[in-house]
Amino acid sequence: MSGPDSYPEIGSSDRRHLIEDSDDEGRGGRGCSGFARRHKRCLMVFSVLTMIALGHLVAVYFIYFRCNAFNGCSTIRVMALNTWGMPRKFGSEYKEERMASIADELSKAHYDIYLFEELWMQPDHTTVAAKVPEGYHMTAFRELALWDCDGRVSPALCSGLAVASRFPFEGAPEFNSYTEHGDAAKATIDGEWFARKGVGRVRIRLPHSSNITVDIFVTHTAADPDPHLHNYTNAYYRKAQVKELMATYVNESKADVVLLGGDFNAGPIKKEGEVYHTIRQFMTNCFEELFYSNGWWLDPQVATYGNAKNTFSNKYAPIVYDYIFHMTKDPSVRVWTNWIDVAFLKMKLAVDKLVEKTISLSDHEAVTSVIHIRNEK
Repeated sequence: MSGPDSYPEIGSSDRRHLIEDSDDEGRGGRGCSGFARRHKRCLMVFSVLTMIALGHLVAVYFIYFRCNAFNGCSTIRVMALNTWGMPRKFGSEYKEERMASIADELSKAHYDIYLFEELWMQPDHTTVAAKVPEGYHMTAFRELALWDCDGRVSPALCSGLAVASRFPFEGAPEFNSYTEHGDAAKATIDGEWFARKGVGRVRIRLPHSSNITVDIFVTHTAADPDPHLHNYTNAYYRKAQVKELMATYVNESKADVVLLGGDFNAGPIKKEGEVYHTIRQFMTNCFEELFYSNGWWLDPQVATYGNAKNTFSNKYAPIVYDYIFHMTKDPSVRVWTNWIDVAFLKMKLAVDKLVEKTISLSDHEAVTSVIHIRNEK
């Protein structure tokens, strides 16, 4: 029985007609034995049938397996980058030059979603936003921050978060500051209490996917001070922030699909109560999804911080701090990682008229992912 999901069959009358054609030539026999030499017509028929079969196989691949509009599947290419946007006076080297290069990277439109962290200062946000590709949308400086965020003199009360998207935002972007912000007594050491880190959210609606909604969350959690200079961590505050992130915002999302990315300042520790474990109870890490069996994503060569290839943070121990996670809230919607990688973004910096050097665009490496979303109703 032939239907839209099956191959058309050649009826018995068609087969009889082909055999009879062979017999009419007076060659004898009802088969095509030795047809390459004696029956050119059989060879032609065989070639045509082979081409038809191959055509059907190609059609099945593109319609049912390849992610495209025909099978209700959409692709989202995501980049998450901590821009290291602290003011230069606080130690952020070549900040203005790097921000200009980050803006140039955005202008290439290689990704559909850009998740930025540590875009603390309004002039830097303006620099990056000026290069938003045509047709893209980017959150304004205070759309993912508190209304009293400074951003002109210092990053006080700011979140440093921003999202650029090829897809229009559905409704207004949303920001929620975390309840815990670090130790006020150590505010002048690590700056965590002065900042207002939190979680930003934008919602998009995918084309060609039966109106699938996607909530995209970006966050940046409490960082530790330089371990060479200070003997304490902000682990307590970081864990509290991520618990709040998952319980209050991510798990309460009403979208069909949730994507979460950013700088979590925590390695991939699966122990209960740790940052990574708290997220992985509910979400899939794109890196781990593809490379779980061989553990390649834990190799120092793909560390997002302290990577040997990074010109600023290579003095620190290599670790994965930056992630992209996904989760489906609708059981009829399938989400999977097609590819993920670490992007080693570099720029040429002129030292003088005759000499230039290569530097990284940030002290973090960007993590990038290609995610497929398909409605399987």
